[in-house]
Amino acid sequence: MAPPNVNNWHWIERNCMTWAKTHLKKRLGAISANQFSITGVSSVTGQADINQRKGRLITVFDLAITIEWKGPNGVTGTIEIPEFMHDTDMDELEVQISSSDSKAASDVKKLLIPKIKTVFETFSQEMIHENSNNLLQDSTAKSTPAATPPPRQNSASPASPAAAAAQPSPPFSPSPLPTLLSSAAKNKPKTAPISLDSQFMCSSEELYDTLVNPARIKMWTRDANAVVEAKENVPFVLFGGNVTGRFVELAPCSQIVKSWRLKNWSSHSTMVTITLHRIEGDAAVRLELKQTGVPVDEVDAVKHNWEKYYFEPIRACLPWRAEGYCCC
Repeated sequence: MAPPNVNNWHWIERNCMTWAKTHLKKRLGAISANQFSITGVSSVTGQADINQRKGRLITVFDLAITIEWKGPNGVTGTIEIPEFMHDTDMDELEVQISSSDSKAASDVKKLLIPKIKTVFETFSQEMIHENSNNLLQDSTAKSTPAATPPPRQNSASPASPAAAAAQPSPPFSPSPLPTLLSSAAKNKPKTAPISLDSQFMCSSEELYDTLVNPARIKMWTRDANAVVEAKENVPFVLFGGNVTGRFVELAPCSQIVKSWRLKNWSSHSTMVTITLHRIEGDAAVRLELKQTGVPVDEVDAVKHNWEKYYFEPIRACLPWRAEGYCCC
């Protein structure tokens, strides 16, 4: 029997993939406009989960969807949506329409795609509404300690902690990011958690600021175009788009929980929890990192690259403190 989840503090995950398939087939299958209509949803693959932590419900999904449609005069075609995620901006949703009739395809874009986006816009809310019953006290769901909430290349760029061990480069090398190696694309790979501890000779306030402050992040990542804002539920884009996600929870100077994925990890999204522990009256800080959902064949490379391409560059920037920089 699972231990009681006192105050819903532990991370609990519920798989909603079966619901997602049924829901999308029903909702999308009812769409029609003028003489065009969706005749079926032939494929829904990927991952769809609801996570609960500290009484908060969070949806994490990454879906690839194939839709069939028909139009006037017997014309037919398909709509491919290779990536519909929990943090997808509908204005940036990738849609691929195929048909032998180019005019019909153009009409589908104007008539059916806006209605599909309307269904997607309410997907997360409906997922919670229809699947969260008893989740806050669900002892049968998968549960892990609060410090290890779930987070997303058989390799990654040297500027990210996913697998670039085969192409190492100095943390501050001005060379461009290498091409990411692809991992198992559509099918969710077998995964394993990782844990890392690293010590920094600075205060917890300063290390926290270094991890969330946009100006500092651009310095230690060497990514002048990084898009990041230290606010919960605001997407971030790092390392030329190779790393994306959003901050889920920010506890100043003590903990950061964030969804995190690599560009080539198209089958799932992960989360990372970083906890800061003060040492010697805050003269130093121990960073504890917990990440789940790491593909099993990439665990060693991910561990290596967290240290080499995150922690080492951050340490190199810490002379800020010696220069009298005040962060919090």
